[in-house]
Amino acid sequence: MSLTREESIRRQQDALAQILRNPIEQIANDSIALWQQQQYLENILLVNFSRIPYCAGLYALNNEGRQITEYVTRNGIVDVSIGKPCFAQNISYGHKPAYVTG
Repeated sequence: MSLTREESIRRQQDALAQILRNPIEQIANDSIALWQQQQYLENILLVNFSRIPYCAGLYALNNEGRQITEYVTRNGIVDVSIGKPCFAQNISYGHKPAYVTG
């Protein structure tokens, strides 16, 4: 049986989601009690970063979609403007975030 391109992409997406789901849920659960404390929240992201395979960077968003932590990478914290909508700033290319304005 030959898969269509769309079916192949969907299977790859499902496989990646399965790999990422547990580590991301664990980080989210660990973060709940510290959500209002930026420094501690960033520390959770730093300490647990290596648990997420294929990840270039992490940051936390509030309910309004605004970034509430700095951008965390394998190399540490990248200083960015906290408080902007996530679509307005970080698009990651490798380990260097690219800033988008508009």
